[in-house]
Amino acid sequence: MSLQGLFRAKAKEDRERYYNNLADEVEEGLLRNDLRPAYAAVRHMKGSSTAHITPVRKRMEVPATPTKSCYLGG
Repeated sequence: MSLQGLFRAKAKEDRERYYNNLADEVEEGLLRNDLRPAYAAVRHMKGSSTAHITPVRKRMEVPATPTKSCYLGG
């Protein structure tokens, strides 16, 4: 087995172990009627998508004040 194959196998094991631990924490919280670990797990797995959002005006360079050409299509 190549070094890359060993790395992928270990990475897969680590990922499975991590998500199993996360699921155990969520399950323990649910048994205590505590939803915070479940919501935290969902937020963590979702990742951060808000860091990549840019304002629409800046991205599209829309003028701050409407002009006549905006309404007439020209």
